[in-house]
Amino acid sequence: MTRRGNEIAKTALLAASIAVIGTLYLVAILNAVPPHPDLVIYARGAKDLVAGRPLYEAYLQSPGDPTLRYGFIYPPLFAILLLPLSLVPPAALPTLWLIATHSALAFAFWLVFRRLAVGRTVTLFAIALTLAFYPLWVEGSQAQANLPILLLVTLGLVGISDGKPRSGIWLGLAAALKLTPALLILWLLWERRFRAAAWIAGGFVAFSAVAAMLRPADTLTYATRVLPMLAGGTAYYSNQSIAGLVARLFKANPYTTPVVQLPWEPILVLIVVAGLIGYWILRAPNLTLPKRGRESHKARDFSGLTFLPLLPLASAVSWEHHLVILLPLVWVLIARVPSLTFPRKWGREMARLGVLGVALLCLLAIPHLPIGPPYASDFARAAHTTNPLLIAGANRLLAGTLILFAAAPWMLRVAAPTLTLPRKRGRERGVAQQWRPSTWSSSELDRPA
Repeated sequence: MTRRGNEIAKTALLAASIAVIGTLYLVAILNAVPPHPDLVIYARGAKDLVAGRPLYEAYLQSPGDPTLRYGFIYPPLFAILLLPLSLVPPAALPTLWLIATHSALAFAFWLVFRRLAVGRTVTLFAIALTLAFYPLWVEGSQAQANLPILLLVTLGLVGISDGKPRSGIWLGLAAALKLTPALLILWLLWERRFRAAAWIAGGFVAFSAVAAMLRPADTLTYATRVLPMLAGGTAYYSNQSIAGLVARLFKANPYTTPVVQLPWEPILVLIVVAGLIGYWILRAPNLTLPKRGRESHKARDFSGLTFLPLLPLASAVSWEHHLVILLPLVWVLIARVPSLTFPRKWGREMARLGVLGVALLCLLAIPHLPIGPPYASDFARAAHTTNPLLIAGANRLLAGTLILFAAAPWMLRVAAPTLTLPRKRGRERGVAQQWRPSTWSSSELDRPA
């Protein structure tokens, strides 16, 4: 078969795979039980605003685990931006919501891949893996709002990487809607992107202030009552964060039998998270090229993507659908695969490919498998902290996130995908401006250009 014939065959196979996976995905999210529960909460929050009712009354009056209560738990700004939902007929709301959120996903995908010099095959492969990404299935089934947050984070990361500090305002808006993206300010401070960090902080304060002026009572309730309750976290198995794992293993809770109860369990969480941040500081590739200390002259890069896994890992509560925030990093790592130097460094490159494969298995395939006995049973309470296989199964998304976090700097340091730098008016520059961090040493990065 000729080379052109091979390309056509690969394209046809990948297109067929996308069609099959996409069909299964649509069937899953359109037939979810219960049907789109979070969208119901969003719509109720919008209607409460229109009617002048308190946003958090139903949540605060509900019994049980604060993280699992059925009620509106987002900042008031979130409800304000969702006011148009109160005008949409209930029958049309799920369809319009899924179209809007998945359009945000498609736009984020385009933002990343327009900067990656990869062919059609890699792009189609990335689309197939995206549709198979288990957190996306949970996101779509519950009609969650993490895909718009993903778009805001991607806009911020891409803009800042393009030397546009004002793009930090997108991250400020994301942080005002869901607090976790505020952690990205640590990435900016470490890389001395102080103007971008100021835009994040300023955007967060400005957007939150607008919401506080419009809904002062709700803002006070959220800050003093709702947020502290959510910050306590939960040991429920769907919480795929460091705090969730530590709570399951070392804290008395209604879901598991702890291995040992540690009174300083919150301090242990802080130590582990601080260790992960320290690892990122030591291992993450420094891909900026400062020139005369001016941020506008820094090289355009995607170094901030390696920080993304820290967002769900460091959060008090990271449900399965929150992990869609990992997708931009997954896309870049997939685009990196064709740059592996086969067969010259076969062993090393196969190791990198294998690590990425294990991470993707944890995030795509393994979550679809049953994880053991019913979670509320007495046997499960003990098995979730004593049975190694069940521990691994219950924390498979956490494991995949940790592997992705640990391996991303390693994979991107040696040979990374080629990135083109678009001109100010949208036209791309020549290959002389492509991003190849594998050709840069740390000493070269530190020298003025």
